[in-house]
Amino acid sequence: MKQKTQQYKRLFGLWQFPEEDFDAWWALVLDDGGDAPECKTYVEYKTLMAAIQADIERRGDAVFRVKMTVREMQTELRGTFETRLKNTGPNRAKVVARRLPGAVQQSGGTR
Repeated sequence: MKQKTQQYKRLFGLWQFPEEDFDAWWALVLDDGGDAPECKTYVEYKTLMAAIQADIERRGDAVFRVKMTVREMQTELRGTFETRLKNTGPNRAKVVARRLPGAVQQSGGTR
């Protein structure tokens, strides 16, 4: 019997950090020089992520929750001298993408 697998167009990664990291996440996002996050509490963050996930899935795409602490994100951004990434939203997204199932590890990024 053929195993049925769910087909999706694309796979999106959403960063899920522990609640106790919320203040550190807030500081990380502010540190990139952008605007303050619209989420003022961890509950608001989780609610926003749930809404984003629902929108993605409604389009027929899939979501993978990437669980990592803010410290792990900072370590990934720091990388090595050759792979160091600036703390920006797009570079944090690259770190999340590296942890998606089947992701190919790559170096480089916005410096």
